[in-house]
Amino acid sequence: MNSSFAIRLIDTGKLTVEQMLEVGNKAKDSDVWQAVVKQIDFGKLTVEQMLEVGNKANHWVVWQVVVNTGKLTRVAVFQQLVWFSHKLFFY
Repeated sequence: MNSSFAIRLIDTGKLTVEQMLEVGNKAKDSDVWQAVVKQIDFGKLTVEQMLEVGNKANHWVVWQVVVNTGKLTRVAVFQQLVWFSHKLFFY
């Protein structure tokens, strides 16, 4: 996907987070990921949601924003790991 087209598409503000992540993954460009993180209000996301966005994007630009929110305390990350392991082993 053309990077400039992807950025214009993201900048419309009409895409869902899922759609923006899909565009970012198809474009595979840091500038596109910068446009994505500008559109997502990470302050409104829970730790679980931020980790999910980071995992789906799997790009350093997104992870940098996730880490810089300050929400990833040791306790929060530990709680998510416990939740994930419980889900993994009991479902």
